[in-house]
Amino acid sequence: MGIRPQHISSEPIDGQSRNGISASVDVVQPMGDRTEVYLTSSSNQKFVISINPHSEIKVDDTAVMYVDINHVVIFEPGVMGRNVSTT
Repeated sequence: MGIRPQHISSEPIDGQSRNGISASVDVVQPMGDRTEVYLTSSSNQKFVISINPHSEIKVDDTAVMYVDINHVVIFEPGVMGRNVSTT
């Protein structure tokens, strides 16, 4: 499964409020027009999100992140797995 950082939000997505992932904040990296946040979920999965540069999120915070399921991409298993998403 794959999803781009800009399709994960620190705010609930309309109609998708049940898609939250609890995670701890490892790194907060200001990038000018956005802030990239590196997180680790409770199941030890690491991921990156891009959020508003004015967010008050800090290292060691526990945050709930929301995945926009309209932008999830599914791949076949293996190193060269092809995209099998229907969109």
